[in-house]
Amino acid sequence: MIKKKNCALLGLGILLGGTYEIVKEKKRNEEIRNLKRRINRLGRCHNEFVMYQGEYNDRNEEKQEELEERISYLEEETISNYDHILELSKEEVEGD
Repeated sequence: MIKKKNCALLGLGILLGGTYEIVKEKKRNEEIRNLKRRINRLGRCHNEFVMYQGEYNDRNEEKQEELEERISYLEEETISNYDHILELSKEEVEGD
């Protein structure tokens, strides 16, 4: 009778231990799946960020080029206006 109880308890212990391990493995696999999903989501977010950052940089480069062209034009205009003023002042001095 005692042997039967011991065998029954041992069998129950093995059964419960096996069940616990199966549940633990299932939970671990679920956590791994969730982590993989999160990694994929982060990867997509990162890729989208890189794409938008590239577009932003391209727009800024275009704006910078436009501004540099405008500055260059204004510098040329300023120099030509200054030269014209110098010519007029020389003519005025010579005319006096």
